[in-house]
Amino acid sequence: MPTDRDVARLRRLLEEQQGRIGEVAVRMGESRSQVARKLDDAGLREDAARLRAMNLVRGSREGLLHGVVDPAGEAAQLREALEAHGWDGPAAAADLGWSRRTLFRRMKALGVRPPAETAEARRRRHQALKAALLQGDNTYSGAARARDASGRPILRRYPHAPDESPRSFEGISRETVRVWMEELGMPTELTRLSRGPRR
Repeated sequence: MPTDRDVARLRRLLEEQQGRIGEVAVRMGESRSQVARKLDDAGLREDAARLRAMNLVRGSREGLLHGVVDPAGEAAQLREALEAHGWDGPAAAADLGWSRRTLFRRMKALGVRPPAETAEARRRRHQALKAALLQGDNTYSGAARARDASGRPILRRYPHAPDESPRSFEGISRETVRVWMEELGMPTELTRLSRGPRR
């Protein structure tokens, strides 16, 4: 049975690490299962779950009784953060103070998905792909490297990212060019991978 001092230390570490048992284990130099057993023995497992749940939601902590999170409210906050970053997962995760893994796990758990591509967005992507292929000598890698007048890639990995965001300068790979062409029903056989002149 843990002493009062052990329980106080566990409680303090749980609060510092926002209920993340793995992080507490690292701080204590023990395995996760050892720490989990200690939490069970000290009756702190529910406290860990409550702290973890509280830190999954930004802003007001109202309504978080006994670690129960309002799924609709959390999903709305998550969707709001993703929309603010143009559905750029890593940027939204950094803004929320989460790892990318936590973000995608919460998205899956709450059923938060990027909006489906509209007909207008598909048409814009098709036009951008045609312009990039024309500028890139009709090759996958040339299209992937093609830039507009402002220096941004014509084909962007995060097309919805705000213009001031560093993510708006991230292009796509030549393999992604090929995949997009297939998705949009463009004739991929007219485009060859640029690997130097043919012999």
